[in-house]
Amino acid sequence: MREQGYSCQLATIFCFENYGQNWNESNQEKLAAFKQVDFVKAAYKEYQNPGQFRDYNQFLLENTDGAYIFTIMKMKQT
Repeated sequence: MREQGYSCQLATIFCFENYGQNWNESNQEKLAAFKQVDFVKAAYKEYQNPGQFRDYNQFLLENTDGAYIFTIMKMKQT
């Protein structure tokens, strides 16, 4: 988009700081691509309770002008 003259910033906001830490090397490489953006942050340090997912999603809905949301339902671990 930037190459086409649009002014935008890319951000990745993970649920947890340790998101994906136990993934295999192949999946770690994919995750690294999501960290090569203008802004990277985590909503929580670590998982504590299911309510964090609700609060995380609510925060994104209330504080985003426009977004593409990518969800990884299940990654194969080896």
